[in-house]
Amino acid sequence: MCLSPKTVEVCKLSAPVIVKHSETVASKLYEKLYEKSPRTKELFGGTSEAQYKQFKRAITLYSKNIDKIKTLDCSIPHIDSEYNSMIEKSLLQAIKDVFGDAATNDIIEAWKESYIFLEDIVITREKELYASA
Repeated sequence: MCLSPKTVEVCKLSAPVIVKHSETVASKLYEKLYEKSPRTKELFGGTSEAQYKQFKRAITLYSKNIDKIKTLDCSIPHIDSEYNSMIEKSLLQAIKDVFGDAATNDIIEAWKESYIFLEDIVITREKELYASA
């Protein structure tokens, strides 16, 4: 799977807003995630400052390097597949909240496609690691 050129373009154009507001995106993501599944709060350790920093770093790296994402796959954290859908929905809602009325369908669809692409990279990488163990 590859990201479409349109997705890369839309993500790169919207990345500065996401990077600038990464703290808000992070807090809204966890807020939405915990609303959907309070159990995830335990999983993420109650969202410590370190967790926020890790997410802000990840979203910043991903946003700035969307066109060369394969080079980042070794630094992508594990996401339990049970929570992928909830995290995806929470992230997209956080992006909508940050962008407000400027959150076009193109922006949301591009970030959705890029999240699914990232998810694929993580799953493939984990399968490779288990196979080589």
